[in-house]
Amino acid sequence: MILKKLNHLLRHTIPWTCLVAAIAVAQVACDDKPKSPSMPTEPGGGNGGTTSVVISNVPTQPLDFGDSVKLRADLKSADGTSRDCTAEATWTASDPSAVEIASGTVTVIGGYGPVTVKATCSGASASVTIPIDIRAHIIKGVVTDATSGAGIDGAFVRVIIDGRDGIEIKTEASGAYTIVFVAKPTTLSLDVRAAGYTTVHQPVDPNAGPNVSVNISLQRGPAVLAEAQGRL
Repeated sequence: MILKKLNHLLRHTIPWTCLVAAIAVAQVACDDKPKSPSMPTEPGGGNGGTTSVVISNVPTQPLDFGDSVKLRADLKSADGTSRDCTAEATWTASDPSAVEIASGTVTVIGGYGPVTVKATCSGASASVTIPIDIRAHIIKGVVTDATSGAGIDGAFVRVIIDGRDGIEIKTEASGAYTIVFVAKPTTLSLDVRAAGYTTVHQPVDPNAGPNVSVNISLQRGPAVLAEAQGRL
């Protein structure tokens, strides 16, 4: 039909402007077919309308060793409703050696931060960053002879954290020592011993801060004291 119209126009020498208009009308007639309406896109979660997971109670200050924070995960839907999915969520961490997660409670157990924590509920998920700044505790001082005041070379100093034995080091020739450890103790003490001296158990305030100075004097044992008196 379209070709017949064009041949008719050409035979009767219709101006080019009219010819172009006729072609345009014919093109519209060819394209004028009914089209199916496009379906609206569901924003995640299929027909259920679940859109996202939102994690709240995220700490803004770095967590230290032993610190915990209780995160909350909410499942948001397209209709504006939400529900708490903290308990049912699957929680994961980018560094499992740095934090433990149990039902949204994140506890720092070591490693370095920051750590990314992810919660997944009903196929939707969200991630947050947990800042971590583990501050090492330092105890230093000098172990001396209670009688002479001289430093004791080779004395053993052990840190006791919450009743459990920690690291042990030996003093230098001057009697000086430095112990560095990572923990958040509720009780803290030092056990100091040296050959020929009575062992000392020295309590330390766990809330005194990350840098503590503790000087310790050891009393000579009976045999050492008798030997020293014999030289006088």
